[in-house]
Amino acid sequence: MSFVRHFRRLRQDERGAIGIFFVMALPFMMLMGAIAVDIGFLWSVQAQLQATADASALAAVTKIENSGDAKALASEYAEKNMPAAKYGQVVSPNSVVIGHWNEDGNVFAPGETPANAVKITAAMKAAGGNPAKLYFAQVVGIKHADVQASSIAFVKAAGGFCILGLDPYVSKAVEFRGNANVDMKCGIASNSSAGDSLAVIGSATVAAPEATMAGGLNVQGAATLDSDTVTENAAPFADPYSGLNVPYVYGCDYNNHTAKKTVTLYPGIYCGGLTVNSKANVTFQPGVYIIDDGDLRINGNSQLYGEGVSFVLTSSSGYNHGTLTLNGGAEIALSAPTTGEMAGVLFYQDRNAPTGGRNKVNSGAEIEFTGLLYFPSQELEFTGGAEADNGCTHIIARKITVSGNADLENNCEDAGLKPLGGKKAFIVG
Repeated sequence: MSFVRHFRRLRQDERGAIGIFFVMALPFMMLMGAIAVDIGFLWSVQAQLQATADASALAAVTKIENSGDAKALASEYAEKNMPAAKYGQVVSPNSVVIGHWNEDGNVFAPGETPANAVKITAAMKAAGGNPAKLYFAQVVGIKHADVQASSIAFVKAAGGFCILGLDPYVSKAVEFRGNANVDMKCGIASNSSAGDSLAVIGSATVAAPEATMAGGLNVQGAATLDSDTVTENAAPFADPYSGLNVPYVYGCDYNNHTAKKTVTLYPGIYCGGLTVNSKANVTFQPGVYIIDDGDLRINGNSQLYGEGVSFVLTSSSGYNHGTLTLNGGAEIALSAPTTGEMAGVLFYQDRNAPTGGRNKVNSGAEIEFTGLLYFPSQELEFTGGAEADNGCTHIIARKITVSGNADLENNCEDAGLKPLGGKKAFIVG
């Protein structure tokens, strides 16, 4: 009877059953834990590959004009993020694909033009000889796994800037001084590496959403710069008009021409310069006005109107490049062509002009400019009271000085201008 009672107690004691179950389940639990560790490792590798793909794509897209350079830079950034000595080659030239990103449809089209995007796949695969090695899963015969991540980087013109000082070395390539009161709806940029690349001095007050310079910022005295973003020691901006050439000059349509009263002028070659007298009222017909071997001079209290016009200051002789002077009290409403070779260009001075020249927009001029004022080799100066409002005004010059009031707008959507402000790259996929 005692044996029967003992057996019954043993049968009713669950501790033994739990122990047996635990012993039986332990290998399975260890296997699941090991697999969980390997899965976590694979997630970590995938995150590394994604970061590498993103960095490589952002780098490569900045060199998209040259596919060889783009692929080389992608490989360089991949090596920095995941060295081949440790991970194998995670980005190969064949995994760098250049194509076109359609912003409207959010679609990447490999090989299509205009090229503005790069797709990169970073991978650790058996086919590439560098699969992700597993550890605990090897007990069930799984020695490695393929892992990859892709990224698409898209580049476009940043825009948003309307003033650019080009000289890479000059002091105060962009300068606001005196009692200048400048309210800008666009950014200021200076390519000078000088310590005072951008200078705001005296009692000048400048408001701009962004200011960037290849050198340093110098704000002196009672001057102020009100800007959301100020960047010093930045990369210089590319000149979007560096490839624009002076139209061919042959012969003369007009010689030493002066507009004296109410008159309509026509496109052509104005040899020896073009002068608009005080109180003259001039309408310019659409086209290109080439000022050859002479100045373009607009005197006080005159009125100028013209749509689709470009003024080119050049010198067929090679030694008499003219300058622009707009004097006090002039009332001007001029707009550049929106299409064609001179699209967006309102004033263009030959880049062969000597660097010592100075172009002036003087006191009291009321101006509505729609287009670019381009003086790549000389200084452009705005003095007291000049305003450029209600339109789209871009200024690119070797040196830019503002010593009076100016109100520059950037309403340039349909003006034909090239975006000013370098390029920005984005991860889009």
